[in-house]
Amino acid sequence: MAKGENIFHRKDGRWEARYIKGYELSGKIKYGFCYGKTYREAKEKVTKYKAALVNGKAVPTNTAKHRFAYYCNEWLRLKKGKIRESTYIKYSTVLEKHIKPKLGGCFPLGISTGVIDDFTHELLFDDGLAVKTVHDILVVLHSVLKYTATLFPGVFPVIEINYPKESRKEMRVLSRDEQNRFMSYLLTDMDSCKFGLLLALSTGVRILRGRQRNPKPSVAYTVPFMHSSPEHFMTQSVN
Repeated sequence: MAKGENIFHRKDGRWEARYIKGYELSGKIKYGFCYGKTYREAKEKVTKYKAALVNGKAVPTNTAKHRFAYYCNEWLRLKKGKIRESTYIKYSTVLEKHIKPKLGGCFPLGISTGVIDDFTHELLFDDGLAVKTVHDILVVLHSVLKYTATLFPGVFPVIEINYPKESRKEMRVLSRDEQNRFMSYLLTDMDSCKFGLLLALSTGVRILRGRQRNPKPSVAYTVPFMHSSPEHFMTQSVN
């Protein structure tokens, strides 16, 4: 037996050849086995299995030992000179606060769609993050996974990221009693904010916040107040 071949002569007379099929999330190696009546037969079988496993390309042995946190750091290092400092800080925060604590200990070949789904669920329901925040985290994760896949040609698992969707709240129409109570609230202890709301509700006119290129506020028309909820108006600012 040549050194490093992992081919053994069994007590039952057969030859056993062992090869690496992949890695578990814990980092433990998963082995595959081939058997033959002779050493040559076992070696030929394991050679074919290895070739089929990597699609004719060798697995880089110098990177297979690293955990996912290593590839996160390498991805960020390569990005540093190509992005703005503010973007770099954002990516670094996402990696250090969310991705590396939960996925950094995994081996790349052990990451799957199911693992990412569990990660997404944990962000949403255990950490209580907003859908938009989770979406942004997954965008960064997707980019890191894409980079990592280039280091494992032919063997990196196909991973589908299921981005969460934000449910839209159905808008309801105010009842007559709600309309009266809201108008009474606006007419009590009148201030500039209440006056702006009252003006908009009574005339259908609203004041839009000006953008940087057009700092002056502009006037537009809106629907009557009974088509929106009171919470909607109470959260609006009037300039």
